[in-house]
Amino acid sequence: MPIKIENLSFTYQAGSQWAYAALKSITLEIHAGEMVALYGETGSGKSTLLQLMNALLIPQQGRVLIDGVDTGKARGVDLQRLRRKAGLLFQYPEEQMFELKVFDEVAFGPGNLGLDRLQIKQKVREALELVGLSLPHYQNRPLNSLSSGEKKKIALAGILALEPDYLLLDEPMAGLDAGGREQVREVILHMQQKKNTAIIATSHSLQDFLEVADRIIILQRGGIFLDVSPVMLMDKLHVLPQAGLNPTVSMEVIHLLQNRGWPLENRVRNIEETAQEIARVIKGE
Repeated sequence: MPIKIENLSFTYQAGSQWAYAALKSITLEIHAGEMVALYGETGSGKSTLLQLMNALLIPQQGRVLIDGVDTGKARGVDLQRLRRKAGLLFQYPEEQMFELKVFDEVAFGPGNLGLDRLQIKQKVREALELVGLSLPHYQNRPLNSLSSGEKKKIALAGILALEPDYLLLDEPMAGLDAGGREQVREVILHMQQKKNTAIIATSHSLQDFLEVADRIIILQRGGIFLDVSPVMLMDKLHVLPQAGLNPTVSMEVIHLLQNRGWPLENRVRNIEETAQEIARVIKGE
């Protein structure tokens, strides 16, 4: 079953002079195995939407349904089950870490599922390997000795160890080097292809997820500005600045050459693939 969001609105400090409408009448569905890239500039409502999907926030208007369960009505065990189903990686991993060492942090979730120690250790090993870290090297490392990029990977491993049905990633590329960003993309593809997990990942940079996304949702001032496929986004480059976004270099090059009559295929590419496509046309293939 999908995540269903119906006429969802949320205002911080509602009723006060500081009231701020973070989301306004959002309606959408996200299905199993779907990779949704959620874009928008700071303050567009991306993080608020993820927290509503994880039931950290409760809708003030409208509903969020996770596999048919209304997050606004879930309590106790049902609420815990929802949060396992929709695992959320915070933008700042320190906000969700509370153990002292890496193994204990990643093992916390599986430990609450009633698994024995061998099963927990295997879950931890698999989750760490997914984010490019080894159990022997990291298991006894104090969390406060890690870099910000390593902390983000550990926080992500802790969520992956629970095998969520929906993986909610808030700015997962922030603070990572090129290798770390590629590792996140590999995690996304693995969870999609092997686990049929739905992934919703936020960013303010189009480059981060265009190559792996099935769907692009752009928020502007708390509302849905665009909801399109990556290919359809190629026809919307002229409106991206309205949402505070810039096209990637590859998108601009392809669009420019198409306008000059080049028969380039209209799909999103990285720089290397763009060069190959241009070479193909030059050779007349």
